[in-house]
Amino acid sequence: MTEQLRVLSELACGDMVARYLIDAHQHVEWTVFPAALAESVVAPPDQVNTFSLVQAKRRQDPSDKNFSNGSTSFNSATARSLTFASQLIVPSRAGVHVTTALVDPDGNRYTQELVWQAEEHRLKTWTTFTNGTAAVQTLDGLASVCLAGLSPFHAKQKTGDLDLLRLRSKWAMEGRLEQRPIEEYGLEESWKPSGLGLESFGQNGTMPVRRFFPLVGVQDKDQDCL
Repeated sequence: MTEQLRVLSELACGDMVARYLIDAHQHVEWTVFPAALAESVVAPPDQVNTFSLVQAKRRQDPSDKNFSNGSTSFNSATARSLTFASQLIVPSRAGVHVTTALVDPDGNRYTQELVWQAEEHRLKTWTTFTNGTAAVQTLDGLASVCLAGLSPFHAKQKTGDLDLLRLRSKWAMEGRLEQRPIEEYGLEESWKPSGLGLESFGQNGTMPVRRFFPLVGVQDKDQDCL
């Protein structure tokens, strides 16, 4: 069974477009694409899951079933339970500020903030959690951002089209670009939608830049979009 997604809201942010999507069960996800390529964006006809705008995991909730236990909290039962509560869009001469709130069945609130400032070629985003219960709760995971539809230009992603970009770090060799096909990391779509592909890297010790800079890029070579 496929998910029927409709547009909840769409915002022009300079040369970018931020599009929020919602399904029939009130789950929300979002994607960002260049305004110049808006006519090339397509909705995947066989999407079976909505990947929540907010990725969080409460300690008592199960992990995903995609053989990812212990590796990531992505798509946990917490994230899958989140439904739309409200969205506030505040435009101004300086840009736009979007506040999107989701709730879980226990009344906890998960708020994603998106800020774009005029003349900037970037978006700022962060997530907050508000305890809606009388009990102490522990979060094992709360992501700053979860971006769906990294390449929204194909009904089915073509093999060999996406590259993963990272900047390697080594003493006196800072910022060496590494660009490789996603297939080398096992991140391409599977013939069967099970088994989560994962490539994890981050800060090591007290050094914020060791082995890799804390950023990542994805390039669609067919559309020449990064």
